[in-house]
Amino acid sequence: MSTASGTSTITAANIIDDMNRSLKELQETLGSLNESTVAKIRTDGEELIQKKINGIHKSLEASKKRQETEVKEINDLLKRVLEEEVVRELTELVKAGVLEEIDDLVKDQVHAQLPQHLPEKLQVELREHQEELARLERELHNSESTRANATLRVNQVDAALHPLYNVRGQLSDRFPKTLGELFNMTDNDAVLLMHDFNLDANAHDGREKKVNELMQLFGVQYRLISFNGGPAIPCSPTTATSTRRSGS
Repeated sequence: MSTASGTSTITAANIIDDMNRSLKELQETLGSLNESTVAKIRTDGEELIQKKINGIHKSLEASKKRQETEVKEINDLLKRVLEEEVVRELTELVKAGVLEEIDDLVKDQVHAQLPQHLPEKLQVELREHQEELARLERELHNSESTRANATLRVNQVDAALHPLYNVRGQLSDRFPKTLGELFNMTDNDAVLLMHDFNLDANAHDGREKKVNELMQLFGVQYRLISFNGGPAIPCSPTTATSTRRSGS
């Protein structure tokens, strides 16, 4: 009996030990599985979060680019509208002559303020420079006009004659408009125009001589010549010289 009882006790202890070992191994296995699962979940979660963050960054970048494009389009549109509006307003001002009035007002203000800010000596020098500049501009204009008039031909009677400034620095209303008007100028008109240009108008000189002096001054390459007592007609200087020689 005692032997059987001891054997039973050993067997039970062994079973319990086996069960404990199995439980321990099971716990270790479960623990291992839990750590692996948690690590995987953590890794997958971090990757998912990073993907979400990257997606948000891309969305923000795309939104920023779209916003910049839209802002640029709006700015371009505003600039274009403003430019068109400014041009339209300036055009209306030009038509109404407002800009010229503004320019005159500015000039008046400048002239009014200059004496208060510039010494008298500088004002005198400034006026002298302005007068000299105006004189040079008139001389340049007259030089260009005489050069242009020299290109006119006798058969171009309707061609515009380029005017010259007279000794008073003015463009005379008596200046002939065309080459034909110059050729057919009356004696009285020739005298008045000669006075405008400070030319001596001898009352004993005929109309042709007066007109010829004016043509020479204006750069026209012709002279009025009368053949055999007939009406004077415009001829080139070469023809006029030949006619005098043959007549002498």
